[in-house]
Amino acid sequence: MYGGMEIFMKYTHKNNQDVKFSFDKEEFLNPKNEFFPYYTWVWSSKITKEGIVSRLDEYEKNNIKNVYILPEPKEFRPDTMPTSLEPDYLSKEYFELYRYASEYAESKGMGLLLYDEGGWPSGSACGKVIEEKPHLIHKTLSVRKVNLPYSPSGDAVACFYDGKRIKEGFNAEGLADEYYIKQGAGYYTDLLEPETTDTFIHLTHEQYKKSVGHLFGKTILASFTDEPSTSRTGWCDGFAEKFKKRYGYDVLDHLPVICLDKEEDTDEKGMQVRIDYTDLLAEVFAENYFMKLRSWCNENNLLSTGHLNGDDVTNHKHQGFHSILRQLRCLDIPGVDSIWRQIFPGNDNHFFPRFASSAANQIGSPYAITESFAIYGAGLTFDQMRYVILYQLTRGINIFNIMETHYSYDGVERRGPRPGFNPCMPIWNHLKDFNKYVARLSYLARLGEGVVSYAVYMPMRDIWAGGSRAKKWVDVFDKTVKALEKAHCSVDIIDDDFLETASVEGNALSTGTAKYTTLVMLKGADISESAKEKLKQFKDAGGKIIYDDELLKAEPVAEISSENVSLFKRILPNGVLYFLQNESAEEEKVSVSFFEKGNIYELKADSGEMLLAEHGNIVLKSGEEKIYFITDEKYDAKLPRKYTKGIITIDKLEMKRKSQFIIGEKGYEKHEIEEDFVSANFGDWCKVYGDDFSGEVIYKAEFNLDDIPESIEIDLGDVRYSCDVNLNGAAVKTLFAHPFEFSVDGKILEKKNTMLITVANTPANQYSSAGFLDEMPESEIGPYHKITKPFEKDSIVSGLMDKIVIRY
Repeated sequence: MYGGMEIFMKYTHKNNQDVKFSFDKEEFLNPKNEFFPYYTWVWSSKITKEGIVSRLDEYEKNNIKNVYILPEPKEFRPDTMPTSLEPDYLSKEYFELYRYASEYAESKGMGLLLYDEGGWPSGSACGKVIEEKPHLIHKTLSVRKVNLPYSPSGDAVACFYDGKRIKEGFNAEGLADEYYIKQGAGYYTDLLEPETTDTFIHLTHEQYKKSVGHLFGKTILASFTDEPSTSRTGWCDGFAEKFKKRYGYDVLDHLPVICLDKEEDTDEKGMQVRIDYTDLLAEVFAENYFMKLRSWCNENNLLSTGHLNGDDVTNHKHQGFHSILRQLRCLDIPGVDSIWRQIFPGNDNHFFPRFASSAANQIGSPYAITESFAIYGAGLTFDQMRYVILYQLTRGINIFNIMETHYSYDGVERRGPRPGFNPCMPIWNHLKDFNKYVARLSYLARLGEGVVSYAVYMPMRDIWAGGSRAKKWVDVFDKTVKALEKAHCSVDIIDDDFLETASVEGNALSTGTAKYTTLVMLKGADISESAKEKLKQFKDAGGKIIYDDELLKAEPVAEISSENVSLFKRILPNGVLYFLQNESAEEEKVSVSFFEKGNIYELKADSGEMLLAEHGNIVLKSGEEKIYFITDEKYDAKLPRKYTKGIITIDKLEMKRKSQFIIGEKGYEKHEIEEDFVSANFGDWCKVYGDDFSGEVIYKAEFNLDDIPESIEIDLGDVRYSCDVNLNGAAVKTLFAHPFEFSVDGKILEKKNTMLITVANTPANQYSSAGFLDEMPESEIGPYHKITKPFEKDSIVSGLMDKIVIRY
């Protein structure tokens, strides 16, 4: 274990938010602004006070209650994402507008995060750190061939011939391998150097403090750091000396194995060098970047938050953070991101959100955050968004950052990631209901405490060893966590750092709010000696240890018949919450039973309703959730109504276009359309309006009732992709995801009824058909168009696919 670990593990979370831990029916129905998702608000064009007011008014009306400003300066990516941000980033005029936006947001009751960079990744102030201090440029260990006899270069650290270290003057036939400190290109900084972080804070955080520091801890609750990274072969001043003091040998004698591709094998000694080197590299990164940021934030009444790069798998060749849990535990609000379809229906999705929620539990933080959706494509549907949100929620995430929306809707924004939510999009009007749905989920997911009794050991030392050894243990670890998930066990991730510093309390191993009564170890994994000693103390105190080949001993949180249904449990002072999600790409028929006794209610996050639960046998559409609240308290709630008297099938329709989304030469456009209804068929409206039609279509359907019942249920079947329903002149429902079913009170029914269903598709049809975008060079269209366009072809089919069924 590295020397400063106690600082990270013993940290007590500073909870600045007033969170009620008991369930409150009214707060669930109407959650406070703090529970609504944060939207990334990109500034990449000319900013004015009038524009700020217009956008924030638009956002607030659409239930975008929280934002953070992501500036993309002209110097960010001038060759691939040229922008026209005005005024210049971090200028006096920039801060005047930033303050104006922040104070206007405050006046509307909106919340903000402070994004700490111009573009990404964090740590360079978009090149200003290097401009001020060129010696802080990103550095890596590298190797080159040199002639013999050997004469050291000025940037050399060691030289090798035939695998052995040589000194100045050495001579032999052939060339030698000289290892040197290579300086990077561009404006990426060396985040292993403490001076880099100090300079970064001075240029960014301190300047924001002068501008909007009066809002810190109030409207602005946290500072977000985005994808900071170091090199796999990073180096900093004094590293060799620190290494020798720590491990007792000279790292300069072993540079060839450090610079060897991490996927290649080496001998036992070489693997130990890799372990020691990466362990120290991770410590230096944590102390000199993340801990410095957190200290500054906490001293200035802010929480620190953010996420790493490449955190969506257990071990990636180019991960630049070296120890995921170690770094995440340095944040007040640990985070992950899913912006490249890392989570998607039908994928073999990784459990990586558990890294952030595990770190949060282990430092005692009630929060874990995600960035989601930035590069999912313009064809992203609410069904898909719901799937991704719930997949992360059932793994402990409870703050959701949706990416992204732009200050401007002109041509420059086409260069950014898609979907890029804006009012011209067909689905914009339905985003309001989706945001409230996410707010209700977030409210529930922050109540009480998560129930996590199992902790799976992450074999960091084996991963650091690299080669086939790392591949083997990553595979064992991944399979173990996934098997426990399928068995419906509550799971966190631990590492040697945790084992070495956690306290044995009763029969549990604990730090923060984490209290693990069962540790799942991997048989044969390399564990540090002090971690082994803690395991012995835990076992002697009555703690339970099982191994990866004994998973049948694991006990589920609840009994669920399908391994495709994920499960998350929270204990509240006034009851227990269960979240279930069907993660299969198909509908699932599932039997469910809980171990707790009490009154069982179903909570409907889309509507805010509270029903008496029917939980024995349920049917879940792909991505659909069920939320159950078990309590001794009694609430005014009814059983879901059964409609068994009769069925009416509507097989005749009329339709007309309402509006059209167009990608114009100068930007996004929304055109209202005035036309008459025409006879229509169920199915893809592209057969009538063309594959390029993105917009809204109004369907008219009529049905008769001999007698007016107390209520009816309307089933719209398969809707592509969201809709508003108006019945007899009254707005009755917005639906954004399957199942598209809802009840209607008999008070608005008549014997002859007219229903108008306004269906919205996505901008995918326009993007897939706008050939002029394909002809634009990357310097004009940006790097994301070619990535997202294949995704968008999956969302072309649009409209009402099935006959409408009415039950009464």
